[in-house]
Amino acid sequence: MAVIQKVIPPEEDGATVRHILRAGLHFSSRAVSRLAHGGACIFVNGAPVHTPHVLRAGDVLAVETEDRRPPKAAVTPGNWPLPVAWEDEHLLIVDKPAGMTAHASNFLPDTPTVAGALAWNRGTDFLFHPVNRLDKGTTGLMAVAKSGYVHDLLRRRLHTGDFRREYRAVCLGCPRPERGTVDAPIGRDGTSVVARRVRPDGAPAVSHYQVLARGEGLSLLALRPETGRTHQLRVHMASLGCPLAGDWLYGQEDPLLIPRPALHSYRVTLVHPVTGARVDVSAPLPEDMGRLRRARQSERKKRAGPSLPGSRSLLILSVLFLQQGGILFFQPFLRLFFRQGGLEHLPGQKAQDRRATAQDHRAQRELEGGGAVRIAGKVGLGHLIVKISQVQRRQGVDIGADPGVDGPLRGLGLRHGFPPFPPRRAG
Repeated sequence: MAVIQKVIPPEEDGATVRHILRAGLHFSSRAVSRLAHGGACIFVNGAPVHTPHVLRAGDVLAVETEDRRPPKAAVTPGNWPLPVAWEDEHLLIVDKPAGMTAHASNFLPDTPTVAGALAWNRGTDFLFHPVNRLDKGTTGLMAVAKSGYVHDLLRRRLHTGDFRREYRAVCLGCPRPERGTVDAPIGRDGTSVVARRVRPDGAPAVSHYQVLARGEGLSLLALRPETGRTHQLRVHMASLGCPLAGDWLYGQEDPLLIPRPALHSYRVTLVHPVTGARVDVSAPLPEDMGRLRRARQSERKKRAGPSLPGSRSLLILSVLFLQQGGILFFQPFLRLFFRQGGLEHLPGQKAQDRRATAQDHRAQRELEGGGAVRIAGKVGLGHLIVKISQVQRRQGVDIGADPGVDGPLRGLGLRHGFPPFPPRRAG
């Protein structure tokens, strides 16, 4: 059971318990009323007292902050996963997964709830006091007070320097500029019972954003709201022309991309309302948002092609393509392999490969004066080893008939004069 204690200083000698509760400990008038009618929950020097009791300097006032009233509506417990990121006797910070609401709703009676998950783990007597609520599709950190007293204190600090929230989001496109503030009032959208929109007569709403990464039509953002309007971050990003990925209400629904608005409560920083200590908690991106970034990065790499010769199958396919594509495609690809495969140091090369590479460097210096080359290639286990040597300076060489060419290179029957390499860059 959480207990708040205060030693009465000399300047407060003669004050009543009620005065200290209101002015010193910042209990709300409703909370003081609950304490006054809640039985033995206020103590002075270990003895139970009532709120009119007069205090003296040096007295130790102790107040039990656990709620004693029953909840307005019964909570249905549910065995739903709900990781706890941080906890003490006064509050806890949970890492809410997607698809879970804060409270039960008549519209979604079978939806998992944070209240139900906590009731399952801590008993049905546990009263749920959410400080910052998250939408059903939003993941991440959510502060929960264990008493109405702590809840009142945190609610007063919400959206101040003593209680800051930071989000991560993935949006379509990239906002310009890449760092800025959206100061746009938000109100109800008359065409929907759920949607909000920017409107002049709306409630004040301020959001700060910064682009952390971008590419492939998506941007990873850091978002920090100064106010707490419904759907504030989603509405503000949509107003910039960059709705969140997967936002069916303010953007485009795309279950194949991500089946929910790509929004995550990433960090909560607060000053503890009881101890005064600084609490700083963060939660990594959930799997679906992380997968969204990796998928886009993988897609970009596939389109760009391998930066170094890759696997056996990739090299063979490249050569077969060249066989059907003709001479015009043959030269650039071999030049790529020369520069990045045969003539550049590759980690893990054996000693004999490194000696062969040194020979290739000497041959290259000779070739920079002009001349044709004979190409002997073979498919390695992780890269293509291409050996070159200077031959007679003539207009063409039949590499298809060269017995040193094996594998898919053999039999291509190409006659082509390879131009000299450009001078190597220093370093």
